Amino acid sequence: MVRIRKILVLWVVLGLALFYAAAQRSRSEAGRARNQFIDIIERSHQGVAVMQGEEMKYANPALLRIYGLPPEGGPQMSTGPKWRDATMPEDERAIARERHRRIVCGELAEDHWEGERRGFDGRRLKLRFSSWKVDWDGVQVRHWIEPLPSDRIHLADHLRLLVA
Repeated sequence: MVRIRKILVLWVVLGLALFYAAAQRSRSEAGRARNQFIDIIERSHQGVAVMQGEEMKYANPALLRIYGLPPEGGPQMSTGPKWRDATMPEDERAIARERHRRIVCGELAEDHWEGERRGFDGRRLKLRFSSWKVDWDGVQVRHWIEPLPSDRIHLADHLRLLVA
């Protein structure tokens, strides 16, 4: 009887050890995948941002570069109403707020649009945007990606002028 208990205890301990090893391996793999994803976003040539209302929760280096901000110190400048006021024409701000509200509340799954912006260095930027809702630390926020201004966009503008 005592021997059976020892074997059962050994089996339970062995099972717990295997369960713990599997959980550790899973956590390690998840951490590695997370780090790889972060590395991809940080090195992307497309601007990536996460907005919660007027506050920018995250901006990758490419987004800061697009708007003429340095990668270090840029995130402080990219938060709050200053971001919209400095980069977005006044007549587009109400539209942007409404788009943000519709995406975050689920009325709109995602949206894609083009718009003109101003860089912090004074440049006029014509950009394409994509936006959708994501969960960011338990809060529903809006994620958006801005491709870099491209020659294709400028070429399309020139073709429109030639056709008109």
